[in-house]
Amino acid sequence: SALRSHGRDARAFGRARVVAIGPGTAAALEEHGVVADAIPSEYRGEAAAESALKILEGLPGGPSGRRALIARAEVARDALPEALRARGIHVEALPTAEAVERYAELDPRTTAAALHLTC
Repeated sequence: SALRSHGRDARAFGRARVVAIGPGTAAALEEHGVVADAIPSEYRGEAAAESALKILEGLPGGPSGRRALIARAEVARDALPEALRARGIHVEALPTAEAVERYAELDPRTTAAALHLTC
């Protein structure tokens, strides 16, 4: 895996919060030691944004100024990143393989407070 190739494991996600787009994604994440904090009932970007914002609103300081890495299909709607940006979240949306590689390289002290992975 990309994390292992950088000498890391699931602990690299630190305080990151994970929203899986559906139960299949959640199961795939669990196979790699990552448990989703939320799985929206609708498998759409708007519902994923709502789930992520609900998590972030419960954190000190709320969602504004937080960072989110969205790993998703190369061709995807922009509903999720647009909804997060509208709430002041700094969003980086990358195709899944590139996002995993990028996340593996990040310093865990500066990583995202919200992370959404899609498979």
